[in-house]
Amino acid sequence: MTSLIDVIFLLLLFFMLSSTFSKFGEMPLVTRGQGQAVPQNKSAQPIFVRLAGAGMTINGRETVLEDLPDKARLLISPSAAQSPFVVSVAGDVSSELLVQAMFQLRQLPKAQIMVVQ
Repeated sequence: MTSLIDVIFLLLLFFMLSSTFSKFGEMPLVTRGQGQAVPQNKSAQPIFVRLAGAGMTINGRETVLEDLPDKARLLISPSAAQSPFVVSVAGDVSSELLVQAMFQLRQLPKAQIMVVQ
């Protein structure tokens, strides 16, 4: 017969090992109605990213998720303190696509992401 302490030790070991494999990440998000009343740099023009069921556009030009950071880099003003991105979601867009697009934009320097509906 197995002693109770052995069973408890095995259960403890199992739960310790199974809980260490999941890693949670955080991404700061600014929604409409939040943020500063006066922008820090008035010369920074917002860059509009629209996610729709049919595809994705950045400032009105069609793009795909893989090209989003490269095309966004071309639109960022080098003299701006921050680069505001306004992400608009329309139609049947999965939350996975929204998070992937936000993750791609977050890799850009000085990116400030705002999500609107």
